[in-house]
Amino acid sequence: VTSEEYLRTNKSFYDEKNQVLKRWRRTAESLTLASQQAFNRTEDLSSQYFLAVSQSNTRRTAREEAQEELTRAERNVQLVNQTLSDNLTVLVSAWLQQQDLVKASQSARWSERLLAAAKEVLVTMVGSLESFLDNYVVSLSDKDAVLQLMNA
Repeated sequence: VTSEEYLRTNKSFYDEKNQVLKRWRRTAESLTLASQQAFNRTEDLSSQYFLAVSQSNTRRTAREEAQEELTRAERNVQLVNQTLSDNLTVLVSAWLQQQDLVKASQSARWSERLLAAAKEVLVTMVGSLESFLDNYVVSLSDKDAVLQLMNA
């Protein structure tokens, strides 16, 4: 084997191995780039996951607080309803005040002022009548009959 053939063989072997090395380097660069992109995507997904968990916890806390507030409001409504059902004077007075507000917003004529004065007298009379019934009514059936007349 001559030195030229030996050099040619070495050169072709070298060129072939150099091409293989270049392919491996391109593959390594491609894999490095893909792994970096995967790592970045993982970080993005982790951030989105933690944000979603945080928002979920915030919503859950808000829902629990709203439920507690609703429960408190229901209890307050029940307490108010219990006390209102026992006091006819308060009910009549509240209804008359509501009527006064409606009428006052519509106009302020003298007849309406007269009606307002009559309503105030009615509230006082109902309160007195209720007190009278509590103190002097002989039987419960009499009291119920009078209360039915007052409600009518």
